[in-house]
Amino acid sequence: MKIADYEIVDHGLDYPDYFQGCGCAYTPFDNVVTGIGMNPAEAFDDCLEQIAWGENVDEGEVEKLEKRILKDLHKKTFPKRPRARIKNQDEYYHLSIRYNLEHTGPIEIEDTECHTWFERDRAHVELRNKHTDETILEFWDEAVGETVEMGFINSQDWHGSMYEYAKHLGMID
Repeated sequence: MKIADYEIVDHGLDYPDYFQGCGCAYTPFDNVVTGIGMNPAEAFDDCLEQIAWGENVDEGEVEKLEKRILKDLHKKTFPKRPRARIKNQDEYYHLSIRYNLEHTGPIEIEDTECHTWFERDRAHVELRNKHTDETILEFWDEAVGETVEMGFINSQDWHGSMYEYAKHLGMID
């Protein structure tokens, strides 16, 4: 996957015992990593390493992100100051990167999820892209029963049959 957009959150020098953490709630981002180090450059490298190891990002994408961030900050390298004081071993520089991933390449069944909901006379079956949470194909109420009756989707395999039907309709490459 490709890193679409990002945001740097500079927390500065802090003690790990007092650091509140960083999340994605109430932001337009889906992912966050927080790096620590003796200075901003080390914390930045820690963030990039976490993205490379922790996510399913395309090869070379982390290097592109690093160049993009440095270009956007108008810097050649990340600053090495301020630096944590050596005599105070518990103080570290904290930096976070919030980011969104963009799916590249064809969507496979592993990239989708199927949601079903049935209650009294109501029915809903939906196939979603699990990376972007976008709806690919959905049916409500009578349409669910009709597509099962016509053999387009299988009530014993909602996910597989919805994926195959979406491919048949050209909604998935």
